[in-house]
Amino acid sequence: MKTQTYTIIPTEKFNKELHQQILYIAMQFSKETAIQVKENIQNSISNLMNHPYMGAKPKIRALNDSDFRMLILEKLIIFYTVVEETKTIYLISILDQRQDYVNILNGL
Repeated sequence: MKTQTYTIIPTEKFNKELHQQILYIAMQFSKETAIQVKENIQNSISNLMNHPYMGAKPKIRALNDSDFRMLILEKLIIFYTVVEETKTIYLISILDQRQDYVNILNGL
């Protein structure tokens, strides 16, 4: 029996933040490191196609009621939602764990 894969749709916000994270890594470390990090991110996102619930539900009370799931990749967190009816995963945001991501996600 073949498992149905999910479609992954990054939001404009996600794409902008991904670009900022990769640019920061390239400037702070090296272009090679940035390329490697981007490949790791892309591989992890690809895994969501077959395992959409592999990310954890946030344990932070402010995000607990949301449909967000968190995929943690070293210092980065990818926030996403799964829409079962359409077998779609929306990539909402990618932030550094050291940022105040709760307030960023709440628009503050």
